[in-house]
Amino acid sequence: MKQYKQTIRVYIEDTDCGGIVYHANYLKYMERARSDFMREYGYEHTTAEKEGFILVVASLSMNFKAPAKMDDEVEVSVAVKKMTALTVILEQNITRNGQLLVSAEIKIASIATSSGKLCRMSETLITNLKTKMIS
Repeated sequence: MKQYKQTIRVYIEDTDCGGIVYHANYLKYMERARSDFMREYGYEHTTAEKEGFILVVASLSMNFKAPAKMDDEVEVSVAVKKMTALTVILEQNITRNGQLLVSAEIKIASIATSSGKLCRMSETLITNLKTKMIS
């Protein structure tokens, strides 16, 4: 499986009063890793916007297995599960020392900045992401 991985430290600002990561912050961790993953494979928000498209989250499904806690170092992975010229389905996991904490499937859609309707991603991005698909 071809994955991009990023390590993130859990800070006090990420936690609830019990020192456990607040559920919405897992989405932030995934967004950071996903943004850096996409940047590495040819997508930068400002460049894409000038080219007439942006990528947006169309849907997501998350499963919580175990909590992350203050001072933990977690690893966030991103892998391309499936794609078309219009959408990409990503598999994202958050682990701590190999233990799965949160898993998610996230569908990203390419939207035309002029109309807000689905449109093709750039050919460069399509080609680069296809090389990263889970085989």
